[in-house]
Amino acid sequence: MNTKVAIYSGIVPSTTFIENLIDAVASRGCLVYIFGRSKKKNEYENQKAIILTHPRKNWKLLFFVLYNKALLRIKFGDRYKKLDQHIKSKESSRKLRMIMWLKYLQVVMNLPDIFHIQWAKNLDEWMFLKELYGVRIVLSLRGTHIKYSPLANKVLAESYRKNFPNVDGFHAVSKDIAATATRYGAVTQKTRVIYTGIDLGSISNIQHEKNYDPSPVMKIISVGRMKWIKGYHMALDALKMLKEKGIQFHYTIIAKGDAEELLYQIDDLKLTDFISILPGIPQQEVFRKMKESDLLLIPSFDEGIANVALEAMAIGLPVMSSDCGGMNEVIKQNQTGYIFKNRNILDLSNKIEAFKKEPAEKISYVVGNARKYVYDQHSMEQLGREMTIFYHHLMNPIPKS
Repeated sequence: MNTKVAIYSGIVPSTTFIENLIDAVASRGCLVYIFGRSKKKNEYENQKAIILTHPRKNWKLLFFVLYNKALLRIKFGDRYKKLDQHIKSKESSRKLRMIMWLKYLQVVMNLPDIFHIQWAKNLDEWMFLKELYGVRIVLSLRGTHIKYSPLANKVLAESYRKNFPNVDGFHAVSKDIAATATRYGAVTQKTRVIYTGIDLGSISNIQHEKNYDPSPVMKIISVGRMKWIKGYHMALDALKMLKEKGIQFHYTIIAKGDAEELLYQIDDLKLTDFISILPGIPQQEVFRKMKESDLLLIPSFDEGIANVALEAMAIGLPVMSSDCGGMNEVIKQNQTGYIFKNRNILDLSNKIEAFKKEPAEKISYVVGNARKYVYDQHSMEQLGREMTIFYHHLMNPIPKS
């Protein structure tokens, strides 16, 4: 497949999900362009992944724009003319026009067949690629940008309603988020659910070594951002109930961000000796902590499909999650993990207590199913295969009869 695909988030390198997507697509033979602002030096082993970033330092920006404007005008005069007219049509200051040239020049110079946008908020500014140059636009449907941002921002919601019907294809990370996007005009027939791929090779040598008989002091762990939507405060309330029943545990939260409110709640509930908060540690250290734990807890109020759940399933750590968002698409009760009712403190407390009493052979059965599921459905190979099929269908649509 010789399709040229731009996978765009605006920052290079980007999130683990996007970096995995780039690797997976490049490994299937697509030429992958990565445009945006360079956050730090980054390289890809696969030569099919080509980084085309613009400089960060102000003194380099003017030269970069002037040089590349001249180059575009010489090599592709028609493209230059269309871009020049597009930028002039925007009611903006001289500084904003310079920023537009900075962002757009290399994309127009190296026009891809498909421009795959990772954040829905960026969609409006890039639709001109389809209108002026015939580039196919793909949008990933992910998390907060679909679930909450348009609820809080009416201008953004209106932008979605204007642009979604004109998008060529939608990549949804879960069935739940695909359904949510239809509220803003995402076309079901153009949407393909392709689950997250994780780098199983990087964790193949990290396997849970317990016999799945929970420790006398049950070790529970959560990993994620320090945000209200992650539900940590609800988890603390549930653990307070377990403490009152005499159930021994230690709960470790690994999360970057301001933990002030959570620390106050821990003190108020008199759980200081039962809780540890780590503000962010290297990934391999996170895996080591998971390996030493009895249970990964995901108390979130909403998720797409949490990467940490898939990593835990691959490692062999049992997972307990709320039934929010797309989590119940991967966590099946007593089959691949354990589910509790979203926002239900009593149900969470009861489910943890039941897990503590679960026979080791039953936990081993669940963990085995979970590991097989992840290797079958969430490998990098699976992600690359399904995404390139999706791109192929966009480039070669089935003729209407």
